[in-house]
Amino acid sequence: APGWDGAINKFNYTMTDAQGNTVQEAVNAGDYKIKVEFELNAYGVAMYKQPEPIEVTLKINKAVYNLPSTVTFDGYNGVYDGQEHTVTVSGLPEGITATYSNNTRKDAGEQTATATFVLSDSLKANYSSIAPASKTTKLSISKKDITIRANNAGSKYGEDIVKPSCTITGGIDTDNLNEKVSVTTTATKTSKVGYYPITVTVPSEVTKNYNVTSNTGATYTITKADVNMDGVSFTDRTEEYNKSAHTLAIAGNLP
Repeated sequence: APGWDGAINKFNYTMTDAQGNTVQEAVNAGDYKIKVEFELNAYGVAMYKQPEPIEVTLKINKAVYNLPSTVTFDGYNGVYDGQEHTVTVSGLPEGITATYSNNTRKDAGEQTATATFVLSDSLKANYSSIAPASKTTKLSISKKDITIRANNAGSKYGEDIVKPSCTITGGIDTDNLNEKVSVTTTATKTSKVGYYPITVTVPSEVTKNYNVTSNTGATYTITKADVNMDGVSFTDRTEEYNKSAHTLAIAGNLP
């Protein structure tokens, strides 16, 4: 067939998206149908058959959304304070959100938190994924220093033992450490007069969050009891001489 010789006066094209809507330009990801129709001039009509329309497909693939370097996921490093701590991503562009896993810590120790990035529905139209898909960081909590000092205590021989106590410095009030730390003594109600050790026992429930310095030099002292002479009497008496020996007697039960 002869080559191009000016037979075609003009051509028209129409472009439709995947939903069948007519569009003027192909910008968003997806498949576009482009149909080109040719119009012959008078010479072309006389010399040529009407050309068939040409249909082609333009395919725009979804891209990967590359996060900017301004997106950061900083960790947490602190001392135990009885509070829950989390970390968050900063600098996220509009349309990008983050979901978190393993991102809450209260007790002393360390864990790895993960932030996974999510495309909004509007961005999903043109992006297939996010790079990087996630970021990780550390949640680190160190133990708090406390001092536990056993307090001296005592009672008299034969009396009920006073429950020993301790003084805790540096603890978190809401942890109620005095209720968890055990303070005991070997002294009993029947123990003899003397000095007995006071022992402080700190459970793992406390040591998991605290570095404990203990002062266990306290003693429980059993002192001498007062003799109870209630009900015992030894009173004066006057007698008349009668050539007999006279005596005085203690009345009541001696302890």
